[in-house]
Amino acid sequence: MFRKTVLFVLLVNILRVLSEERREEEGQANAKVTSAKRSGPVTFPIHRRTSQKMKRRDENEDSILEHLKSLREQTLARWEWVHTSKTAAPTSKDKRASWETLALSSWYGDSFYYASMQIGTPPQTLDVCLDTGSSDLWVASSTCRTCNQTLVQPYIDGSVDSFDYSQSSSFSADDSASSVSVQYGDGSAIRGVVAQDTVSLGSFTSTNQTFILALAQNEDFGVAGLMGLGWPSLSQSRGTPWWLEVIDEFEEPEMSFYFSQWNPSDPDAVVTPGGQFTIGGRNTSLYDGDITFIPIARQSYWTIPLDSIVVSSNTTIRMAGSYGRAIADTGTTLLAGPEEAVDAFYAAVPGSERGETVSSQLSGFWLIPCATETNAVFNFGGNASFVMPATLLGYQYLGRYKPGYCTGSIIGISGSSSSSFPSWIFGNAFLKGVYTVFRRGKDNEEPSVGFAPLKGVNYATNGNVTLGTPGNGVNGNIGNAGVVIPGSTGGSTSQPARTSTIVRGATQSGSGLGSEESGSTNNNGQPSAASTMLHITTLHALSVVALVCSGLFMS
Repeated sequence: MFRKTVLFVLLVNILRVLSEERREEEGQANAKVTSAKRSGPVTFPIHRRTSQKMKRRDENEDSILEHLKSLREQTLARWEWVHTSKTAAPTSKDKRASWETLALSSWYGDSFYYASMQIGTPPQTLDVCLDTGSSDLWVASSTCRTCNQTLVQPYIDGSVDSFDYSQSSSFSADDSASSVSVQYGDGSAIRGVVAQDTVSLGSFTSTNQTFILALAQNEDFGVAGLMGLGWPSLSQSRGTPWWLEVIDEFEEPEMSFYFSQWNPSDPDAVVTPGGQFTIGGRNTSLYDGDITFIPIARQSYWTIPLDSIVVSSNTTIRMAGSYGRAIADTGTTLLAGPEEAVDAFYAAVPGSERGETVSSQLSGFWLIPCATETNAVFNFGGNASFVMPATLLGYQYLGRYKPGYCTGSIIGISGSSSSSFPSWIFGNAFLKGVYTVFRRGKDNEEPSVGFAPLKGVNYATNGNVTLGTPGNGVNGNIGNAGVVIPGSTGGSTSQPARTSTIVRGATQSGSGLGSEESGSTNNNGQPSAASTMLHITTLHALSVVALVCSGLFMS
């Protein structure tokens, strides 16, 4: 599913592929839509792709560089879509006090995480990526001639690779509806028609849910569909995103993620237990302390203020302007930020070097010792600080290309943009190190993103220590996609008592990367070794963002 060419060529090919698709596939049968029960918040096990930070046999290493080059291109392209976003307000519904958790799965190296969804009457089970960086729900039609069969469905959960709408009594579509296209930041795209049907995650059900029945794809997504968990302003189908259709039925209008780090018992595994997705609340057994919430900038992306990055307590990189805004995105693999800031970060990591010193295909990556003891502290919204442990700073083990070294999971992006758009995308490379809550809010609460440290994790360990292993955090073996971990329904919640903190950052001013006066400092307030090259007079923006599951949606 990775791009093999530059973004420009991909965009041309996308337009060609979509225009050549037979329009005769767009006609859909109208049928009566039946109602289905709604139930409490749900936690879903998340499957994940296996971690790329793993030693592979020599015969597989030749593909590593090509994979990394493609991944970086996808990451950069994903960010570009941010510049087309708009704002809108969600709808609301009656509340019910209930919650539920679903297991997630990871696919090949934590490349992306997915859950099992049910659609239609009787229900058909499809694996879908859960993506907070977009807002449309789409599934591949069984009549699609260009939809590549998912690689995920044969494993573990017994799902199907496409939706046979002719077998659903609750399916409906407008015969006169024109086709809709959705393009993602990695260059991938789908085309289809807008339809409605019953859609469920666990026992959490939305009847007459608007979605896109995909009749054409330009490349393999690895799953049978994608569920966007962003805000309505990003939706091409003009429908209300699934999470907003159901989340107000619960006492706590929020959804929560725990992503576990890849640690397979089988070295040849391609799917492993990947974490949990909870709707209607949070699983307090997975994190320590309170959830700290940071209000989002507007209802489009889940965008929060980023104030600074502290690298192993030695270097502080301060942000300002567009550099001070970050998107929390479950559909992105890596963490991407402005090139100046990322270069300053790696300048403070002992042993780091640029990827092009090893291969031109690693251009844009930094390389770090896999056993690095460096960690990063990200400061959000004024006084909310969270650690990205050393084990998550390394992404792909380079093997014979550079023994003992890994590609860094933070990549830099260059280019110019308006200061009104975020310059950071925090993908799963960061989110694996925290418990994350996306909260719509209730009463007078502001929509916000919340983080908490994972329970039992030693954030000071080196890069060779995997999260979730015995003695270092929550065990990752918590189920696979398709497994429901029952919560509470019927007017009460079984969640343990919990507390939250809301952080509102002060208006960013003064010097910092992204401002007229920019630079990085050490803990004594003096310019760091890297800061002399970091003074800028124009704002720069990400031109690429690493993702696998989808990519930030592009309109």
